[in-house]
Amino acid sequence: MRASVLVLGGLTVVGFAATIGMALWAGLPPRLLFALFADAMVTTKLIEMLIVVVMVAAVFIGILHASGKVSGVSGFLAFVTWAGPILGLIGMGLALMIVWIAVRNTHTTNFMVVAPSVAEGLLPLCLGLLAGTVAAGLNRRTAPART
Repeated sequence: MRASVLVLGGLTVVGFAATIGMALWAGLPPRLLFALFADAMVTTKLIEMLIVVVMVAAVFIGILHASGKVSGVSGFLAFVTWAGPILGLIGMGLALMIVWIAVRNTHTTNFMVVAPSVAEGLLPLCLGLLAGTVAAGLNRRTAPART
């Protein structure tokens, strides 16, 4: 297994653990990921939906390639491998920028107040890492054998 799949997978697990732990610690309801998505800003929701759509497209294209119906998909999967985490990083940066602006305006540094927003900001990064992991794994499976 390639190192990129292992690194992306490990970062995804750590990111989701941090997001879920932070949200639970702050007292969010048990339907955690849906609550984080529902409370997010519109731009963050759009970025998260775009990441999920690209990840689902990568899975379908990988399945079609494995069945022999399409060929030459490694370029798209390589694109998703790096574009997913980049999109997630953009979404996280935007959400955390808004959090720090709100902290500055309200002068609230209590982490119990800030934690749900930080978890909300980490969710796009985790989704982007997940999309990159899925695409890297599929690219590994669909890549032609090297001799």
